[in-house]
Amino acid sequence: WIALMGIYMVGPRIGRYDALKRVQPMKSSDYSYSILGVMILWLGWWGFNGGSTLAFNNDVVKIILNTNLAGAAACFSAFFHGYFFQKKKDLIEKIAGGSLTGLVAITACCNVVSPINSLIIGLLAGVIHNYFYVLIAEKWHLDDPVGAIAVHGFGGVFGTLCVALFGEAELLSTDRWTQLAIQFL
Repeated sequence: WIALMGIYMVGPRIGRYDALKRVQPMKSSDYSYSILGVMILWLGWWGFNGGSTLAFNNDVVKIILNTNLAGAAACFSAFFHGYFFQKKKDLIEKIAGGSLTGLVAITACCNVVSPINSLIIGLLAGVIHNYFYVLIAEKWHLDDPVGAIAVHGFGGVFGTLCVALFGEAELLSTDRWTQLAIQFL
């Protein structure tokens, strides 16, 4: 949220928007390096989510499986949503950002959801990314150079709520509605 306020206060880069507030393409990096970065982050997520148990037990396998399923499902849903519903615009950015949004969204709940629910979370996260990616740049006219707010801000909020929405009841510390209130807070 601080980043959202930061890009609002700093304003867009010179040349990002034309006089009619239309987004202008700005090639800031090489796509191969961007995708390599996504792959390195994805690998790191195995250690981050898998290591969150502070033990090497059977839970780690399920956590890493859930992490991969959510990231992959978000990648596919972001691509197909961008391809069919968003005029094939910024597909590489949506694939990369969608994957990361799936990884962010599964982080809070990776130990309490089933693999099927991980797929659902990932599918929803990819679409959430695409909507907010467009909303931030084209509707709010905010210049987020790496798309971090759609990924971490909105993907993170969604993932936090997923603990209560998709968590297995026996693995939650409270009933589902109380857990949702806690997660919302």
